[in-house]
Amino acid sequence: MYSDYGNYWVSSSKYLTVWGRHSTWFTMFLACMITDITSIQEIKRSYNDSEKYDLFQAWKWFNFMFEFVFVLEICITIMFWSVLNKPDMYEGIALVDTLTRLDHCLPVVVLLFEFRLNSLQFCMRHFIGSLTICTIYMLVNMIVTFSDKPVYDVIDWQSYMGGVVVPLGMYVLLFLVYYVVKKIAFFKNVRCGLN
Repeated sequence: MYSDYGNYWVSSSKYLTVWGRHSTWFTMFLACMITDITSIQEIKRSYNDSEKYDLFQAWKWFNFMFEFVFVLEICITIMFWSVLNKPDMYEGIALVDTLTRLDHCLPVVVLLFEFRLNSLQFCMRHFIGSLTICTIYMLVNMIVTFSDKPVYDVIDWQSYMGGVVVPLGMYVLLFLVYYVVKKIAFFKNVRCGLN
């Protein structure tokens, strides 16, 4: 029984959606650990400079994970509904097809709700972490594609379009979404009197 579960984790890790889904639920777990999310601004003001880069604070992990996951899920949703969503990908089983569609919209809806509630500021230095995690995923995608078959038809790593244009386009999309969400978060916090 447990070996089947382990095989599921290994075989499903090739899908960016799975990375996004598990990251979303982990981020929401971190959010539950932080009881008063609006007090993050007060916590930030109360610590001194020697604690600035101390990683052993749950709110910092939540802040980074939320930034990463929110932007990632927006990118996943855009990519799925604009490029990957094709009728031939569905199995014709109503429950499975509905779950596939929910898998590509429910996490971003949950994160949008959290974004509306929280007062986090997006920090451009955190984008480096997001870029690193996405690069690790691209390497996993490349390894799976070369050892088996392409995970996604649009990223085949063989053609100019599937090996250069689409992967670079995904990085550009990641940056643009991060930048736009960072600006929205800033203006939202200014409007609430938090900046």
